[in-house]
Amino acid sequence: MISVFQIFKMLLGVIVFVFVITFFLRISDMYSGAGDKQLEFEIADAFDKAVKQTYMTGNPTTFTAFTEYELLMYNAPKMLFRTSQKTFTVPLFMVPAKTEMTLERRCEDYGWFMFCFVFAYSDTTKILFTPLENNGDTRSAIKSMVETLPEAFEFGYCNATEAKVSTRAAFLNYIVNDMPSKSFKKCEVEIEEDTRLVTFGSVSEIAENEIAITGSTVKGYVGDELESVSFSSHDVIPIVTGGVPALKYKKEKFKKELKASSGIMGERSKLIHSMMLEHNYMPCQECPTPYPIECGWLDDNTRETSDLYLQFISTLVNLDSAIDAGSYESLLERSSGEYEALREAGCEE
Repeated sequence: MISVFQIFKMLLGVIVFVFVITFFLRISDMYSGAGDKQLEFEIADAFDKAVKQTYMTGNPTTFTAFTEYELLMYNAPKMLFRTSQKTFTVPLFMVPAKTEMTLERRCEDYGWFMFCFVFAYSDTTKILFTPLENNGDTRSAIKSMVETLPEAFEFGYCNATEAKVSTRAAFLNYIVNDMPSKSFKKCEVEIEEDTRLVTFGSVSEIAENEIAITGSTVKGYVGDELESVSFSSHDVIPIVTGGVPALKYKKEKFKKELKASSGIMGERSKLIHSMMLEHNYMPCQECPTPYPIECGWLDDNTRETSDLYLQFISTLVNLDSAIDAGSYESLLERSSGEYEALREAGCEE
């Protein structure tokens, strides 16, 4: 017959056993978590170096480490892993994928100002279009977006419960020859992680990986809320890869770089302009002029007769104020045209 003391020893042994097992399991989980976090850090650090190298050199590169570890999410400028995150200082736009990624630099050139970013993508990325407003302007916009994106992507359409993708060349042919005669309904297909849906037209409901374009406005989710943001033809990659959040991030980075550049370019132009006026002063008619007359010239009464630089400088001053107000697009285009006129006149190389 088992005594009370023996029963007590058995219960105590079970309790100690459970305690020891639980302790070692917790230690194991802790080291496992630390290992995962270290691996994530190493992958993110390697990817960051590849992004910066592409941004600085302009040379495309490939990155393969994501094939060994599942990337969860990228919300510009943060990459979110299971146990950690990485913030990128270089403008980066991407569709996360557990496969080899291609990195390339894209730039928007305004002559005196250039905004560059890194575009990271995989050949598994798919872009679906639903033109609820199927007219010439919509088809022209779709064609422009497709031509802007990599040829490695698959492109197609979603019409109610039907979704089909093909190569870029085949889909461009579809836009011209077949799409004009089609009628499209709201996409009801479940959108995969590596797929983006672009709907043209006003819609009340939007999927997580979907954006809706109406005119020059794009609508999509920012967290749990739907927001609308204006966009231009330069914004295709941000809105297709990351929707409204990526576009808002791009606009913020663009404004900061533009404001800094406009201030530097304004001061530089003032300095060059004053030097030209000094060297091209008209009373010294026998002196060779190192700069074309159009760049800056004073007559006998010290009145300026050419204003190419003055126009450009004035636009840059107004642009600086417009950036703070958030409405600078027209002035930026004007400054680009005025800088081109300076180059054509020989004032700028």
